[in-house]
Amino acid sequence: MTKNRKSLLHSSSSLSTANIAGPTSIDNGMPTVFKSSIWRPGHGPGSVFLDMTGRKETKIEFLRLIAQQYPSRVGVLIQQVGSLKFAEINFDPADECCTNGVKFADNSLIIPCRAMDNHMQVVRLRLSNLPFFG
Repeated sequence: MTKNRKSLLHSSSSLSTANIAGPTSIDNGMPTVFKSSIWRPGHGPGSVFLDMTGRKETKIEFLRLIAQQYPSRVGVLIQQVGSLKFAEINFDPADECCTNGVKFADNSLIIPCRAMDNHMQVVRLRLSNLPFFG
C-alpha cells in the first residue's frame, strides 16, 4: 500500500484539462496551469492567495505584473512563511481573478484560491502513532 501525504498549506498542483475550463496543455503552446491551495484567513472579503513558491520573479516584478493584469486590485501583500512564498491580493469582489488567474512570461498561469473568512480559525491536525487494528 502506498502512502500519499498532502499538506493543504504547502501544496500547489498542476491542473489537468478536466479540472479547469480553457487551455491547460503545453503541447499546443497553451499555458501550464497551476492551482494555489493555501488555507489561511485573509485580511479582507475580496482576498485571494497566490502561491509563488516556485516563481523566480522579484517582489517588484510581481507587483508590476499584478498592476498590469488587474488594475482593479485594492492591495497586494507578499508574505513568506518558511519555504512557502505567497501573495495575498485583495480585489473588488466582482473581479474575475479566481477564474482567470495570473499569467507569467514563461507561459504559465497560476489560479489563486479564495482566502478563508478572517473570523475562521484554522486548526492543524496530525494523526500519528495510531494503534493497529487487528
